[in-house]
Amino acid sequence: QQQTTAARSQGIVDTLRFTWQSKVVARIPLANPDTSGILVKLRTDTSIAWNDSIAYGSLYDTRDGQVYRTVKIGSQTWMAENLNYRNSVGTKDTLGRCYSFSPESCKKYGRLYTWLEVMAGAASTTKSPSGVKGICPSGWHAPSDGEWSILIARVDGDSRAGSNREAAALKSASGWNLYGGSPRNGIDLYGFSVVPGGDRSYGDFASVGDDATFWTVSDDWDVIEGAATQAWRRFIGNTWDDVGRNTQDKTFEFSLRCLQN
Repeated sequence: QQQTTAARSQGIVDTLRFTWQSKVVARIPLANPDTSGILVKLRTDTSIAWNDSIAYGSLYDTRDGQVYRTVKIGSQTWMAENLNYRNSVGTKDTLGRCYSFSPESCKKYGRLYTWLEVMAGAASTTKSPSGVKGICPSGWHAPSDGEWSILIARVDGDSRAGSNREAAALKSASGWNLYGGSPRNGIDLYGFSVVPGGDRSYGDFASVGDDATFWTVSDDWDVIEGAATQAWRRFIGNTWDDVGRNTQDKTFEFSLRCLQN
């Protein structure tokens, strides 16, 4: 549902307000009061249990009209959904892939990208902020390994103090598979809402419902290969309580969360 509130006589900028199931899920200020011809694609997958106690912001991607929820955690403002940018206005994907090539997976989990796709020609860095726009929307950037560390440090202190491990604090409260006969959903303490979108390696899709993996812009030199063939990733899964960290081949395909500049 789209509603436009206008108060031109008072000099107030028009805003698009999006509601879903009687709840406001996004507000987008418009530089141009004329809203005709604007196409906005708002992903509202009802299988994801959003944290109703969080005051979400919104990100309008002018490249394709998609709207993403955003959330502020400490000093950082993150996308609360995985990037779903495909760099095409037609029917053919030219950037990233849907899990098992299913459009429904993209609606739910966003897209999976190789590291080189994420970087869009930029150089690796460990700086915070990274300064790497990559394939993120204008005003946002792809996070470095260090920026993920800042997030984890904030979550780790708060979540452990409440007897909740960091992975549970970041995981969505629904959508995760059972493990050992027990539900493995998180508590989504911060509204970060990590969903188990799986990954792709050596051409094979795997782990949807069980794992979520995210690229950073920080690569790692391989002594044997004599080149930086791998990059740092962060991952959350059903079989551990912490947010994992290691390097993986840059040709593998993982999710991406962007950070506001």
